[in-house]
Amino acid sequence: MKFLPLVFFVVACKDKNPPGVTEEFVYEPTCDNADEAVTIEGEVTWADDVGPIVMEKCTSCHVDGGIAPFALDSYGAASPMATAMAGAVTAKRMPPWPPSSCGDCQSFDHDRSLSDEQIATIAAWAEQGAPEGGSADLDPTDPPRLAREDAIVTWDGDDYTPSEAASDSYRCFLVDSPSATDAYFTAYEVRPGNPQVVHHVLIYHPDNDEAVADAEALDAQDTELGYQCFGGAGVSADPLVAWAPGGGATEYPAGTGLPIAGGRPLILQLHYNTANGTGPDHTEVAITVEDEVDQPAVLARINNTDLELPPGLDAVTDSYAVPVNQDILVWGVLPHMHELGQSIQLTVEEAGEETCMIDVPDWNFHWQGMYLYTEPVSVNAGSTAEITCVFDTTGRDETTYFGENTTDEMCLAFVYVTGG
Repeated sequence: MKFLPLVFFVVACKDKNPPGVTEEFVYEPTCDNADEAVTIEGEVTWADDVGPIVMEKCTSCHVDGGIAPFALDSYGAASPMATAMAGAVTAKRMPPWPPSSCGDCQSFDHDRSLSDEQIATIAAWAEQGAPEGGSADLDPTDPPRLAREDAIVTWDGDDYTPSEAASDSYRCFLVDSPSATDAYFTAYEVRPGNPQVVHHVLIYHPDNDEAVADAEALDAQDTELGYQCFGGAGVSADPLVAWAPGGGATEYPAGTGLPIAGGRPLILQLHYNTANGTGPDHTEVAITVEDEVDQPAVLARINNTDLELPPGLDAVTDSYAVPVNQDILVWGVLPHMHELGQSIQLTVEEAGEETCMIDVPDWNFHWQGMYLYTEPVSVNAGSTAEITCVFDTTGRDETTYFGENTTDEMCLAFVYVTGG
């Protein structure tokens, strides 16, 4: 059972309090390791308190023309939504940040979660009637930009317009290689052609020429531009890019990069969400490549292809453990499940000591990405990595197996590693 966070608001009788006497708002954090409640005293205003939080954490999506259904980039836009904002942040639905933010796992670059104090500030503002606090000239925080642009990855030809028939559509496009020679993929910046419909973007590197041929066959069989895909590229391939709304440029850790084969086409996957309408799109991804890097990286794959999930159960747990056979540095994790997923966790155990590598307690297929650590984690040979996934199969009447289709499932983590 899930419990919403407890929020208390205490106001002394106004006729007993002269101007300037503080009001008190108490927010009880939901993390088990939280030491104490957060108390907010005094008036909370948009200009001084809430606006700066919103500009930093929310306006990459909540602007006119963005993927979010409403804007929050001004007091006039945000104040009518104050109660909804408070509910969303206290329940930790927004800003979308799937990894646990309780501080008991790893810390990540570009963490979009709110601190307990920020959550309490927004909730207190809503309880106080969303005061403006004077005019404030606040601008959205610009997302990080790519330092150097070596190539643009996109498809040739016309724009693609997703159908209104489904609120969520997944489309794959074969795109030209960004390098004629073998190179290393080190940074990227996704530029949605139509931010109102582009929900997430992935780029896959086919494993070999056979995988390229398989993708070409899928493309030829589909009468529309590109081809329909779902959990992955539909062929044997590993991800290079994982982007969701709100993400700016991503640079892989300095001195590292993922190898790409010269001249080999890539596969660009787009998830279109048409809840706010549809329209033409021609998304581009600017990338940086290097001829050499100090520490070539690989995406090690941890997954159980023998996955079998019995139907009709609200909590089916699957786990898969693999030995670590050499010293490595782990720089980040890309967890992956499909729509039955409830939670996913990756841990490493050595000599009886367990280290959390990532914990996603409330999985959402539509919000997934590559999460890079603020500092790499050293993992020694002889350790054991274990991935644990929980699924809800109450809506199924047949066993669910591992696979790419919408009716299949996965329990998978790509781990960005270099030699130790």
